[in-house]
Amino acid sequence: MNVKFNDHAFKICEERFDLKKNILREKINNNIRTYDLKLSDITIRYYLSSLNEKQYVLILTTLHKDCILIHSAYRILSNFINKYNEKDLRLILLQFILNFGLQFKIGKNTEILIQDKEIKVNNENEILNPKVINPENHSWMQNLIVKKLYNNQTIYHIALYFFIDLNKYSDWLNEGEEESFIEISNSIRGLISKRDLLNPSIFMIFKSSFQKFYKSDRGDFITVSSPKYNLSIGFSENNELYIKKNEYKISYPLDNFKQIDNSFSASFLIRPNELSIIVVDENTLKRNEKDESILYKEHTKSVKTPTIFPPNHLIEWAQKNDILQVETYSDSHHFFEVVVDSLLSIQDKIKRLGSVQAFWNTKMKNQPPYPKKEHETLPTIRMILQDISIAKNYEIIPEYKISAGSLDFLFLGILKSKDMGKVCVEFKNAHSTKLKQGLTKQLPRYMKSKGCDLGIYCVLYYKGKYFNKPKKYDATSLSIELEKLKIQHGLHDVRIVFLDLSYPEPPSLLK
Repeated sequence: MNVKFNDHAFKICEERFDLKKNILREKINNNIRTYDLKLSDITIRYYLSSLNEKQYVLILTTLHKDCILIHSAYRILSNFINKYNEKDLRLILLQFILNFGLQFKIGKNTEILIQDKEIKVNNENEILNPKVINPENHSWMQNLIVKKLYNNQTIYHIALYFFIDLNKYSDWLNEGEEESFIEISNSIRGLISKRDLLNPSIFMIFKSSFQKFYKSDRGDFITVSSPKYNLSIGFSENNELYIKKNEYKISYPLDNFKQIDNSFSASFLIRPNELSIIVVDENTLKRNEKDESILYKEHTKSVKTPTIFPPNHLIEWAQKNDILQVETYSDSHHFFEVVVDSLLSIQDKIKRLGSVQAFWNTKMKNQPPYPKKEHETLPTIRMILQDISIAKNYEIIPEYKISAGSLDFLFLGILKSKDMGKVCVEFKNAHSTKLKQGLTKQLPRYMKSKGCDLGIYCVLYYKGKYFNKPKKYDATSLSIELEKLKIQHGLHDVRIVFLDLSYPEPPSLLK
């Protein structure tokens, strides 16, 4: 069949990404992988073919009686194709758009992808020139396959519509096959997650006995490795706790504690411009009459560094891994880590979609917005987690009934042993009078009733311009207080997750 090109749309593909027309004609005429999306009045066909060892090409076309019309084509790295099911070309395109797409507005709706949808607008310009949400002012490429349904009305059938951030996409291609990875030892899985390690500021605390800890393996128990960014936390052969970020390192020797036969707490604090380790043994903490903040300062070792943030390509790598299909989980702690990552991703999704208002009551006249109750937010949270639960192959049972009451969420996943992995999850507003009770009594009671060893306590934090509770704490001090409470009650298999739902100030008030 004759192959033609939508020259206006294809021009960028040819000039910027060196995808020549003769090469694409050859790929289409050879028997490469295809997928047909048959709509009522348009048939879209996707083609996928290998260009070389490192790259594929994904071609978007529509089928017509006399020709195949090529609208656009994209170079795709081989490792991206290998991570997903290369037979499902729709999935590959969806992941590509999620990674490199820009949001755009048609009417009152904000989208990142429109597919097979009828839309009525005031005029054609609303379709052809929507507002693209592009805060970094990057160059972009428009992909639109559309058909006007009625000549006398402005009703359109949009078969496919998305925008690609060309700067972000080009950077990804230029990075090539250079891989990133994050490793967390089994001993602390669930206490900190891969997503935690992508934050500019990281706080981790654990408790152990000195005698037991000295018998543990030496080396890194956390490793983050990517081009131009490396982070490791561990215990050295010289009996030193350490943090290393790129070429900067802080160590805390434990030899002075070698003969102490009691427990200690170790805190690791990583800021963009500082690394700190705090070690306090239990006896010192009990007999010291000083203010705790002064005591911790005396037992802290810190080093200042240049300001270093996790790079964008590492964040993008993590986002891609969020949607990898997981058939089974190696063990219960592997499943626990995935559930923690899923809950932490809620923050990213809320920020990206600008949907924090969904957690607030905003319809009261002449009254400022105020936070919803916990049970009112659960349907929204469930909806946000839906796509991840499908991709990660786990089930979420909301308001799960057990003898001790009603658990907010029960997560279920299949382990390689063919057993069922279980994680109990409870949500509580940070300003609730039962916040501490929920952590120390309610969630453990639910876990015991369900026969579940692993739990997650999600704290919804609303404090900001329109809401001043909890008055005693900010997010950091409350997080530290709950972590200390968790350790005091021996809740070593419970993870605390904070979600910042502070109501955003109107743009007119932002300076």
